[in-house]
Amino acid sequence: MDLLIEQEPALNQSLLLRSELLRIEMFHARARLAIACAVLTKDTVKLLKQAEKDTKSIEKEKTGENISGQMKKLDMALHVAVVRRRRGQLLGGLLGKELIKTADEFMTTEDIKNPAAIADVIAPGKWS
Repeated sequence: MDLLIEQEPALNQSLLLRSELLRIEMFHARARLAIACAVLTKDTVKLLKQAEKDTKSIEKEKTGENISGQMKKLDMALHVAVVRRRRGQLLGGLLGKELIKTADEFMTTEDIKNPAAIADVIAPGKWS
């Protein structure tokens, strides 16, 4: 993750991020990396907040094809819910329970029968 942060200024100066597709891929990769690193470091909450920020950045991107944009938004909404669920597991207490409840309610509205299992697929690891 540190290498990515070090190279970010060079990436921002390049012309690569003018492409919507590459911007979305960069946000997606960085969010996934943050989630993976959150399991291995003490900066778990900070990394999960970064992942949530990146998924929101993807949602803000405008797409040329309406259906494609809706699919991407839905896909990232699931990632946001998983990050929210993981934060809840880490924080514990009333706030943690509320975050888990909110995440699980969203996943249930998307016809997901077992939110915990989906969270394990998207963000595996020990979270409590």
